[in-house]
Amino acid sequence: MTRPLLLIALGAACAAVPAAAQTTYFVAPDGSPLGSGAIESPLTLPAALSRVEPGDTVYVRGGAYASPSAIRFDASGEEDAYIHVWAYPADDERPVFDFTGANRGFDIRGDYLHVKGLTAERSGDNGVYVKQASHNIVEQMV
Repeated sequence: MTRPLLLIALGAACAAVPAAAQTTYFVAPDGSPLGSGAIESPLTLPAALSRVEPGDTVYVRGGAYASPSAIRFDASGEEDAYIHVWAYPADDERPVFDFTGANRGFDIRGDYLHVKGLTAERSGDNGVYVKQASHNIVEQMV
């Protein structure tokens, strides 16, 4: 096989490999760990975080959430595929997590995460705690 034909064959083979699908999950105050993650069947935030892969988005619906323990973000995205955990932009109300009884609120340990628009209240010491995590964006958090 000549060099140009080899390059064309390699290019065609690479183009045939499908890209990983990006998934959108929804979380709501009445979500279930057994939900599908669709807007009609939302998850809890810990359940959504256990399912995410690089490039996925988790939309957290507005409302009041009670969490007697910290919510840990262990999953990691990649440099070109952050995991997004954002307040759902179509809601007028912010998602507010009450961590009464928990020492921490959001415990971020993963890399390449973009967390935006969540509120943590009444945790023992840190509402948002980031440890041994790199390349994260945390914004519009209260």
